[in-house]
Amino acid sequence: MPTPEVHTVHSEDSVHVEFVDGSLTILRWRGEGRTPRALLGAVAAALDAGREQHRQELAAVAEPLPEPAPDPDRDLVMAFAQRQLDDSPPAPPPQPGELFPSQTDGRDESGRAHVSLTMDHVMILEVSPDLLADERAAGLAVMEAYNLAAERLTEDLPAWAEARRDDDALADVNWSELAHDVRRLGGGH
Repeated sequence: MPTPEVHTVHSEDSVHVEFVDGSLTILRWRGEGRTPRALLGAVAAALDAGREQHRQELAAVAEPLPEPAPDPDRDLVMAFAQRQLDDSPPAPPPQPGELFPSQTDGRDESGRAHVSLTMDHVMILEVSPDLLADERAAGLAVMEAYNLAAERLTEDLPAWAEARRDDDALADVNWSELAHDVRRLGGGH
């Protein structure tokens, strides 16, 4: 069954963004009375919030992964691991960008709009002052730069995951052997 189109609309602080299936499709703002820095800060914040909302909406319509086949040994090991985690002190929360340290950039065709993204944030949003004076043209240029950066980030993810994978560690787990070790340690309640 094909996945339905996901269309996200988000507006805040006189900035309106729309995303469709992962791409920014509309970006508009009203900049009257704002400094360029304040305006670009509001645009970046709206892009971040709209992107997060869009991710949540995409996840809501995504097909869930199939449940693994029942395996009592795996369940025993996972329950033991969960108890160990529950008894451990909490880990400090990751800092923004820590999990995906890569950052990608995009520029519009004219080179007058620049967007730099991490998985979670618009890190840099630059628009030349002459372009910023025309809100419609600036919105189109930022949208082009944003989508290029987002596309590059998406393309980089498989390489990032491949470089950090642990040789498919879970695919080769001997759950029976681990369950035996858990029982030996007295953790198999």
